[in-house]
Amino acid sequence: PIAALSILPTVASAFDYSYIDGGFLYRNTHNNDSVDNGGFNLGGSVGVLPNVAVFAGYSDTGNYDQIGAGALFHMPISSVVDLNLGASVEHADGRYHSDTGIGLRGGVRWQALPALELDPELRYVDLNGGMTSARLGALYRINDSQLFLQGAVQAGDDNRVEAGLRYAFGR
Repeated sequence: PIAALSILPTVASAFDYSYIDGGFLYRNTHNNDSVDNGGFNLGGSVGVLPNVAVFAGYSDTGNYDQIGAGALFHMPISSVVDLNLGASVEHADGRYHSDTGIGLRGGVRWQALPALELDPELRYVDLNGGMTSARLGALYRINDSQLFLQGAVQAGDDNRVEAGLRYAFGR
């Protein structure tokens, strides 16, 4: 299937896949640990091939920690929109259980305005039971720099609100 995508016209991507980010996280997850706490998240990504990036992230909300790492295939479908498909290995330590599983994600990155990017996405994580959520992320570039304000709202089996900063290395 990925080989079939290579026949599409080549369009330059408007996005940077090498960055570090972090900030505040409020999480409400109704799994076996029933998380309902605020905390923080840290993450990053590095472009390793023209259409592939590796990523990792860590979140801590008091009695529930989650860490994940994986790869993301990204492909421009226009000069302002990229398609993203990713997979990861996830591990969580909660009050009542510890588990390792997989994560899948798919979505788009859309340069809605010169300083504003929107990132709608679907996420699935299987940690002691599957959780599916829809997510909308946003990045706002600060004064034409490599620094962005970031935020996200995620709803479904893993509800989240996030706010923080991102530093992009390649722009």
